[in-house]
Amino acid sequence: MTKIELINHLQSINGNPEVMIWNGLVNDYVPLHSDIFTNNLYRKSVRMFFVEARMKRGKPYSHKFTLSELWEMRAEAKQSHKLASHEPYVPSLPDEKLSDYHNPNPKQIIVLQQGKVNKTYQDRLGSIEY
Repeated sequence: MTKIELINHLQSINGNPEVMIWNGLVNDYVPLHSDIFTNNLYRKSVRMFFVEARMKRGKPYSHKFTLSELWEMRAEAKQSHKLASHEPYVPSLPDEKLSDYHNPNPKQIIVLQQGKVNKTYQDRLGSIEY
């Protein structure tokens, strides 16, 4: 859901009800925390998918591939990139390697957090404080 869709949906509701989040883990409604922040999600670059396709072939790095094999790996890399999901930033990478690993256009998201309720949920595996 985009920010505009969320705003339109909230504006269509009459009155001023409290906004809460359903926590399916403990089967309870919890209030929103007042801290709302944005974050970026990244997707691996086509280049990284190409490297993975090359490694799947099981050949040494010095192996010379034929032109048809390279085109096949390129098509496989593009298809894998198209189907890949966005992931959080990999902090172990130095900034100069980030552009090689990640697609340079991140997906910006808004993160809503649940507030603390000071309740405990019990089940057969133990308890969860939330």
